[in-house]
Amino acid sequence: MAATPGGNSPQSIAAETLRSFLAGSTTASDAAKRFNSVVAQVKDPEDGLYEIFTRVNEAAQERLDVQEKLIELIKAVKSLPDLTVGGEPVNIRGQYVVWRDLPILGEDLRSRWECK
Repeated sequence: MAATPGGNSPQSIAAETLRSFLAGSTTASDAAKRFNSVVAQVKDPEDGLYEIFTRVNEAAQERLDVQEKLIELIKAVKSLPDLTVGGEPVNIRGQYVVWRDLPILGEDLRSRWECK
């Protein structure tokens, strides 16, 4: 993913959104909407999904005190409208993906368990 000027790269937006949510400065709904903007900013939506869910999974592994908040965030992500970029449905690996299916989340979780 290419960084954009001013610290508004998808990576920094995803990181700051999660930090802000876990600190209680952002609602789950607002954080989910910002995650949607991360996917819309990248050339390959799959990269944006990995950026988001890798950070969520890392937080889940590293901070047991935020488990309930992360569940709240995942529920908010699942309730987002269908995943689109530029008004078009997102296609990853030949399949259209929707937020309610939590694309990439399960794949990232499985790879973390397999590495342990």
